[in-house]
Amino acid sequence: MPEASYIVDENRPRSSLRILKERGFDTVDVREIGLRGATDDAIIAYAKDEGRVVLTRDTDFGSVLRILATQEPSTYDCPMPSQLQKSMST
Repeated sequence: MPEASYIVDENRPRSSLRILKERGFDTVDVREIGLRGATDDAIIAYAKDEGRVVLTRDTDFGSVLRILATQEPSTYDCPMPSQLQKSMST
């Protein structure tokens, strides 16, 4: 089983979550854990506490991490599900 754990931001389609879970990744969605509409700070705090990488299309996450002077959690500007599925099948 893959070692990385992820949290999918609400600006990502739910299919991103499904694709990752189908491939054995420990993945949660902000919409399922009570963080829908939460600030970037709240999502970052959750991800850091849980040791998760934030999958998002929101470029502001990098700015928040710089302001907080931290490199954790990691954030990843995740491709759309069709691109994600192609890249994971190779």
